[in-house]
Amino acid sequence: MRVVLLSPLPPERTGIADYAAHWMRAARGAGVEVICPLKGQPLPTSLTEARAWVAERQWTGVDAVHAELGGGRQGEFFLMSALAELPQRPALSATVHDPERIVWRPVSAVWRAIDRLPLLPAWVSKVAAVLCDPHTLWRERQLVRRLDGVVTLTRTGGEALARRMRRPADAVTVIPHGVLPLPFVPLPPMPPIKLLYFGYIYQG
Repeated sequence: MRVVLLSPLPPERTGIADYAAHWMRAARGAGVEVICPLKGQPLPTSLTEARAWVAERQWTGVDAVHAELGGGRQGEFFLMSALAELPQRPALSATVHDPERIVWRPVSAVWRAIDRLPLLPAWVSKVAAVLCDPHTLWRERQLVRRLDGVVTLTRTGGEALARRMRRPADAVTVIPHGVLPLPFVPLPPMPPIKLLYFGYIYQG
């Protein structure tokens, strides 16, 4: 079985890259041939570029394409959208790392044009992102309808994603993130640790 993996990979310093590396090792250990055409390559920044990238490659010998989506990354989203348009395409699946959403950042050409203007104040780009959000959500739902498999890492995240994407709950598969085996190292006695946390905890 030949699977194309569209994802960030180490040495990129993202949690998704680390997750993808573990996924790839497990798949190869099960006898799956995993191909990573994006490693070290620039990502497409629009659906037009993604369509050209897809058209330049042969997909008849590929059984499935799996993507790791999340972290506001648009390139893999554009590529999966372009692959979903092919009349004869491999099976498409994705692990969604952000609860409720697929890509978060706007995928509208209008927003990208505004975001690239150097002299505009930052708030203009933020307002444009909010105004473009209905279009982004529409594009996300369009892609999810075309995927053959959607995976989330938590049940709550899967339920939130299915609800937001307007898909039946059984259209999303929950596969909890595995825990790597680590050797036990006893800790010396120490006083209780107090932790002050700043940040946002996603509902999923």
